[in-house]
Amino acid sequence: MLTSDVKNNLESIFNDRVKFDQIERVVYSHDMGTLPDAIEAIIDSIPDGVVQPQTIEEVQQIVKLAQTKDIPLIPRGAGTSGYGGAIPTKKGIVVDFTRMQRIINVDNEGKTVTVEAGVLWQELEDYLYQHDLALRLYPTSAPGATVGGWIAEGGSGIGSYEYGFIKDNIISLKVVTPQGEIKEFSGDKLDLVCSLEGITGFIVEATIKVREKVNNYPMVGTFGTIEDLANAIMDIQEADIPLWTLNLATSEHIAWKQKAANEYLVPEKYMGTFVLPDNIADEYKEELSEIIEDNNGSLLNEELSFKEWEERFYPMSFKKLGPSLVASESIVPLENLAEFINRVKKKYGEEVALEGFMVGPDKVTLLSFVLSDERKKVMFPLAYTSSLVIMDEAKKLGGENYSIGLYFTAEAEEFYGKKRLNEVWDYKQTVDPNGIFNPGKIIPGTLDKNSPVKLLKTAMKTAKLGTFIYGMAGKLFVKNKPKDFEGYDIPADMAKDTFGCAQCGFCRSVCTVFAADPWESNSPRGKWFLLQQHIKGKINLDEDVAHKLFHCTTCKRCDEICQTNIHLVHHWLAIRPILYQDKGYEISSLDILRDNVMNEENFWAIDNTNRGAWMADDVEYKDEGKVAYWAGCWASYVMDDMAHNVTKVLNEVDEDFVYFGEDETCCGLYLGLGGYYDELGAKIKSNIELFKERGVEKLILSCPGCFASFNDFYPEFAEMLGLEWDIETQHVTDYMAEKIENGELEMTHEIPKTITYHDSCHLGRWSNLYEEPRTILEAIPGSEYKDMKHNREDGLCCGLVAGFTDLDAVQYSGVKRVREAEEINADICVTACAGCGSQIYNTAHALNSDVDVIDISAMVCKALGIEPKESGDNILIFMEKAVELLKTSKVIKKPAEKQAVNK
Repeated sequence: MLTSDVKNNLESIFNDRVKFDQIERVVYSHDMGTLPDAIEAIIDSIPDGVVQPQTIEEVQQIVKLAQTKDIPLIPRGAGTSGYGGAIPTKKGIVVDFTRMQRIINVDNEGKTVTVEAGVLWQELEDYLYQHDLALRLYPTSAPGATVGGWIAEGGSGIGSYEYGFIKDNIISLKVVTPQGEIKEFSGDKLDLVCSLEGITGFIVEATIKVREKVNNYPMVGTFGTIEDLANAIMDIQEADIPLWTLNLATSEHIAWKQKAANEYLVPEKYMGTFVLPDNIADEYKEELSEIIEDNNGSLLNEELSFKEWEERFYPMSFKKLGPSLVASESIVPLENLAEFINRVKKKYGEEVALEGFMVGPDKVTLLSFVLSDERKKVMFPLAYTSSLVIMDEAKKLGGENYSIGLYFTAEAEEFYGKKRLNEVWDYKQTVDPNGIFNPGKIIPGTLDKNSPVKLLKTAMKTAKLGTFIYGMAGKLFVKNKPKDFEGYDIPADMAKDTFGCAQCGFCRSVCTVFAADPWESNSPRGKWFLLQQHIKGKINLDEDVAHKLFHCTTCKRCDEICQTNIHLVHHWLAIRPILYQDKGYEISSLDILRDNVMNEENFWAIDNTNRGAWMADDVEYKDEGKVAYWAGCWASYVMDDMAHNVTKVLNEVDEDFVYFGEDETCCGLYLGLGGYYDELGAKIKSNIELFKERGVEKLILSCPGCFASFNDFYPEFAEMLGLEWDIETQHVTDYMAEKIENGELEMTHEIPKTITYHDSCHLGRWSNLYEEPRTILEAIPGSEYKDMKHNREDGLCCGLVAGFTDLDAVQYSGVKRVREAEEINADICVTACAGCGSQIYNTAHALNSDVDVIDISAMVCKALGIEPKESGDNILIFMEKAVELLKTSKVIKKPAEKQAVNK
């Protein structure tokens, strides 16, 4: 345990970038692998604390402090490996490099790039593309893996056919030694750092070789046998066809992937993906096609080939079929590829799927996957041990482990060679005599007599023995039929997805709240792990866990990238009524808004008789009719220019519409965000009755939040309430784009400005309306339209909803969005959401930015020659009120009387 003095010292160095609470310690105690309980129990994996350095100097400080106090330090990139390199073995402090994400230098002439250890491979590739460069190779986990982590593991991956292992592409590494010194390694000295999981020093910077920017041209062939695929690969080599990467998969891998996606597009055969740089593709693709066909292969068409290539980062997309997945990784000689796969299939039949990639001309890295269910106390360990047997089969055929990490230290000499291993051990004893750098990793117990994982060697041997005893019955034991997921205190579909999460970490790179405060518990992956630990009975669903589960903007960015295609935001919303009604937790500010909505009919608690004060005197509307305009709370009170301008446009196209005036109330969105489903049901019932009374069949809406509520909450709740929901909904951007395209809305007044557009989450990822707003803006005469870096499905969340749990995340998100608009020299950032518009306007004002923030309805009015209303001062007033409300917001336990009412 850390003393109070040590904690105080750490806090003085790292401020809020050090954590000692149980939640953070738990989520930093694992990587993406899953172990049987018996093996997991041997490792003291929950750290005493976690720190997040931002500079090399801070890394030096934590190292020097740890040396004086004899505290183990465990380096962590993104935890995207399954070999245990980032897992503590005797508590200590995890050093999380997430915040060290600077790209320091790009050398176009020398074709190198220098980056900090925490840079993600996918983000580095995107950055290099802007400089007409590209990575030589990257891991299949590129959207989530860090540069430092993959180098520390010594990885190979996509691009390794041409460029080998990552070590072969490193110019130099800057390392903080166990003595707290900065040392640079290059050439042969890289053997003292690469693939050693940080036991000899923490990688803080890397200079790596890159290549000229080039697009990739994939050709995908399917084969009836693995022999045909292997022969095709050897013929390609003999023909000297300069592939960049060559990926392959077994028929089981294809079958599982298609079953998980419920999409059956390609033959479930052995598959080879042969990728050429597209600048030479025309020269070689005919010859490549002939080789594939001569080896009884069939080429997929170009569209399907590109689709398969685009899914290269999703090798575990079928994990939810398990719902657990046991993976292992081996490197086998190409000449023995067919025999290896045939041996595995003979032993385990269709219960194992494999996929992999070539490393150079003569090696294949293969990942094997066994579906299982970690809740099964007997069957899961057997599935796990089956993966060990697969690795042993590779070794019998001249293969080797992919990595050593924590679990395979007993095989380190075989992996590194006796000479290199002894050199590493001698060096480690010199620079780290107390063994505080990532203890228990790499070095076998035969050398490190103080290794904290000596018992692990025995456990791994026992595991292999267990599978050996079962012998040919192995496939009987890995046969997996998942248990049901009933009986937990969360819904069954949520419980299933809790285990179905691949823990790949892709969601971290896009998560709005993680970007603002990058602690593991803030990420969707972290939330899933907390729920899983709760289901397993290892942690309680207490107030702190509830806060983490509430801390989400529901922006759906994680939904877009999830490897196992989990509808995450659906679950983040579904957990809230459980937290409120069953567990007794709520967010204090949402409690206030709930009362406002139920008592004053809007969440601002303003007299609702003033709801339509924005309506212009010359605008004509009706009390009853088939089409109605719904403004929403934000557009009624905060950005009332939006509602004013939309109704002007409706009159311009002679649309007869109903406006409800003070009878329009909250749609109920924030009741849903708070988990107040009883009140939400009542609100939905009253609104449906209002629409029926007025004869409304269609709603035109300007608020994306309302639009999403009517489309998502209302049909489901109406069915539960025994009501009919047959109201058509249309967002005003879709409406106006439609009128522009059919010639009913012609914009003739020029706006000579550079315009960009912010995709709101509810309009974009929730409702798939991306092109309609752009259709409008591109039709404005005299203007130039530019997209920001993050746009459409990848658009950034404004962060406003994060205010209920963390105002800093709101500020961070707003600043990031305004800066993106500034980067493209936009004069105007157009919004189509009153919440987003208010947030971005307020941020731009606070930053004294030259970017003007204008609602799309105002832009249309200007282009029509209609004087638009503007409500900038009003926005600033209301945003100040919002900050006052939210600055003390937190998760609280409901008072006893409320709990009694809910029961």
